[in-house]
Amino acid sequence: MTSPLLFEILTLALLLASGVSGAFLLGARSALQAIPLGLGLAVMWRVLSHSVIYFIGFGEHSRLVWLIGAIALIAAASFKHFRLSGYWLSVLLGVIAAAIAAVLTRGFGLRGIPHSDSLWILTLSDLMQRSGDMEIVGGRTAIKRGFAYPMTLALGPEGSSLTGLTPLIYIALVLAIIWAIASLSPSLDARQWAWILVPLVLVLITTPILLRAVWYVNGHTLTALGVTLAVTAVVLAVRDATLTRLNLAVIMIGLALISTTRPEGVAFAALIAAPLISERWISRWDVRWIVFSALGSFGLWMYLYDGYIPNLLRLYDERFPIAMLIGSFLVGLKLFDWFRFRLVPLALIGMTAILAFVFATNFVTLTDDVWLQVQNMFFGEGFWGGFFIAIVISAVVLGLQKLDSSYRLLAVISVLLVIGSIVAKLLDGGLFGDPTLGRLGWTDSLNRMWLHSFGIFIITLVIGFAQSISQKAKVSA
Repeated sequence: MTSPLLFEILTLALLLASGVSGAFLLGARSALQAIPLGLGLAVMWRVLSHSVIYFIGFGEHSRLVWLIGAIALIAAASFKHFRLSGYWLSVLLGVIAAAIAAVLTRGFGLRGIPHSDSLWILTLSDLMQRSGDMEIVGGRTAIKRGFAYPMTLALGPEGSSLTGLTPLIYIALVLAIIWAIASLSPSLDARQWAWILVPLVLVLITTPILLRAVWYVNGHTLTALGVTLAVTAVVLAVRDATLTRLNLAVIMIGLALISTTRPEGVAFAALIAAPLISERWISRWDVRWIVFSALGSFGLWMYLYDGYIPNLLRLYDERFPIAMLIGSFLVGLKLFDWFRFRLVPLALIGMTAILAFVFATNFVTLTDDVWLQVQNMFFGEGFWGGFFIAIVISAVVLGLQKLDSSYRLLAVISVLLVIGSIVAKLLDGGLFGDPTLGRLGWTDSLNRMWLHSFGIFIITLVIGFAQSISQKAKVSA
C-alpha cells in the first residue's frame, strides 16, 4: 500500500504537472507564468470534473475522471511541446515545488494553526472525498466556505486532506507576483531594483500574517492567486489595447478561482473585470466570456452545493445557473453599452453610497468597529506588522507623482478591492445580523480578507516606484 507521503507527492506532482501542461497549451512560455496559471487551471479542472460527476450521480468516480483528464493534459502538451525545453523545465520546477510542499507538511508535520474555519473546510473536504450529499451542510455553510479549495484538498489520501496544497498555493502566489512585476515594470538595473526590493522584503518578512498564510487552511491564498492572475492580465490587456488568447484564458481562470473560493469572490471578480470590459475596443464576445467565467462558475457552485442565494432570489433548481448564463450574454448587448462603458465610476459611486447609508444608520457601532480594524491593520493586533503603514506612506509619495497608465489602473483596482472588501463585510454582517466590520485579532474575517489583495498592493507599489525611478533616470540622462 502506498504511504501517505508518497501518495501526496505523486498527487501534487500530477496536479501541478497537468496544470503547467494546460498553461503551455494555452500559450504560456515561462515557469513564472505557467506554474501559477497551471495551478489555477488544475484546481478548476478538479472543480469541473467533480461537479459534473457529482451531478450525474457518480461522485465516487470523480477522482478517476480528474486523473484521466490530468494525464490527458500532460500527454497533449508533451506531444505538442516535445522539443520545447522551457516546457520540460517548467514541469520539473512544478514537480519539485509540489514535492517540497508535500514533504514539509506530510513528512515534517508543518501545519497551520487550528481554527474553526479550517475545521469546517476540512469537514467539507472529507464529505467531498466520501462523495457525500452536500445538502447536509446547509446553504449558509456551503457559501461561507467556498468549494474549490476543499474540493482540491479532497484529492488527499483516504481519510485525509491534501496537506501540501496550501503551501503549494502560496508558492504559486509568490511566482504570480514576480511574473506580474516582471511583465509590467520598466527595465531597471540591479542597483535600482535594490532600492525597491530590499525595503519591501524587510517589510514582508516582519509581517506575521503573511508567514501564517503559508500553512493556514483556508481559501484566502487561493483567492489571492486568482486575484493576482486576473488583475495582471487585465492591466496588460488595457495597456496594450488588445486581449490575447492567453490573457483571456488567464483572466477567465483567475475570475473562476475567485468566484468559487470565497463568498464575496463573484463581487471581487466584477470589480477586477470592470476596467477591461468597459473598454470600447474589446469585442462583445470577449466581454461575455469574461463575465461567464465568473457568473458561470458561481452559478455552478450555488446550484450543485446548496448555496442560499438562489433561494433568496427564488431561482430554484436549474433557474439560477440559467440566469447566470443569460446575464453573461446580456452584458455584451449594445443596449447596455452606456452602463458598461462607465462601470468603474458607477462601481465607486454605488459602493460609496452603500458605505454612507450603512454608516449613517449604524454610526455608533461601526465607529467602534473602525477603531478595531485600525488596530488590526496598523497597531499589530491583526499581525500585519508595518505592512499597511508602508502601504500608506508609499501611496502618498507615489500619489504626488505623474506615473503612466499601468500604475494608475493598478491603483484604481486596489481602491476598488479595498472598498469592495469593506462593503462585502458589511453586507455579510447585515445578512446574518447587524452590519459589522469585525473584531480585534488576526482571525477576524475582514482582517484575513486583506490577504486576497495583498499581492496586488505589492505589485502596485513596486510598479509605481519602478516607474518613478525610470522617469528620474531618463531626466538625469
